[in-house]
Amino acid sequence: MLSRSANLKREIEPSPDMLAQAVLSRSKDVIAQRIQDETVLFDMRTGKYYSLNELGSRAWELLEESLSPREIAARLAAEYDAPEETIAEDIHSLTDELMQAGLLVASNA
Repeated sequence: MLSRSANLKREIEPSPDMLAQAVLSRSKDVIAQRIQDETVLFDMRTGKYYSLNELGSRAWELLEESLSPREIAARLAAEYDAPEETIAEDIHSLTDELMQAGLLVASNA
């Protein structure tokens, strides 16, 4: 889902329950540009670029609606006619990586 221009060091491992219920928002330090089916993210703090595939790009768009990862997974499962459990696993992985990179900020719902 997320292609990184540099390796990410994991310092804190958010629990699946925490991420599933948290409301996530984009960092104010990230610039995003949609290019066809992908989205390129630029972190102005670090100067690093990231690339999201089609599903990750749609999840990034849904973050504008202040949805939890669980709500995003449900929406994407309906849009892509895919098992919600599979999508939820992908969203958990994506949000975990984005949070570790500092591209997302979590708050309790």
